[in-house]
Amino acid sequence: MIDSAALKAIGVYQRYLSPYKGFCCAYRVHSGRASCSEYARRIVRRIGALALLQALPRQFARCRSAFAALRSRSEQQRAERRERRREAGRDCIENACEECGNSACDVGACDCSP
Repeated sequence: MIDSAALKAIGVYQRYLSPYKGFCCAYRVHSGRASCSEYARRIVRRIGALALLQALPRQFARCRSAFAALRSRSEQQRAERRERRREAGRDCIENACEECGNSACDVGACDCSP
């Protein structure tokens, strides 16, 4: 009885709540494996609802670690994009026309016309 109630609750979450919360399970995104809710559903079906008391905290810890890894990677990617933009800006300054001072980024090929 507890198992079937837990399975129903997980099913309601997966069907009606999870698709509308605005983000997906970090563990699933990072590892390519089952989401935390799918993991919980499998535990209930295989071992029983009481096993969730031990299994879910470990799964949520793995999910937190995956979230931290994804966040770190996205922050690193943003920093790399900023650096590329900064470098592109330096190229424009270095390639400025000697006669009028227009940068190559502003006008493309400089013809020194106003």
